Amino acid sequence: MPLDAVTNDLVHFKLSDLESDNVYKSDLRDLKLINEQRKYLSPDARELVTRDTIRNTVKKFGQNGITVSEIAKVSGLDRKTIQKHLEKLNGLREVYSQKRSGNIVHYFPNGKPLHQIGLVRVGDENPFLDITITQGQRDALYFYIVEKSYSILEGEVSEGAVMLPVEKLDYFIEALKELKQNYEVMKYG
Repeated sequence: MPLDAVTNDLVHFKLSDLESDNVYKSDLRDLKLINEQRKYLSPDARELVTRDTIRNTVKKFGQNGITVSEIAKVSGLDRKTIQKHLEKLNGLREVYSQKRSGNIVHYFPNGKPLHQIGLVRVGDENPFLDITITQGQRDALYFYIVEKSYSILEGEVSEGAVMLPVEKLDYFIEALKELKQNYEVMKYG
């Protein structure tokens, strides 16, 4: 494909296409175009697009579990790159992994095992928190607290997350109050 044709197509490709799952509303052939365009992006933008491609692949095709090999087949990315981004997404609790059949690891979107019941956004500036109550395995309830930031280039990005069992909320609040009191004693003497 000539460079002019690729750069012309780049004008029409937006990072939000991946962030909002629009890439999967069209044919999977679009992934080939995205992979061709990826090489023209800055390293930071390339990392973002790659991670979003993997996140959206797991979200779209991982309802019953998807392996690294299957993600590679769908996305056209290499296994090492996929594994690196899956580790990051797993750490952010945007995907989760489960071993099956020996050493084969399957990845699932966290939206499937963690059914979201409600959402409260705390903060108007970066970073901010999204707090949800989620229902997990065996109907266990959790507070799922995700620290996020927003930029025009990247959109909303998860920076980290904490899951707290609902039944431990009172203990957690008391621990926070105690920490605050200890800080005030140290600060004011």
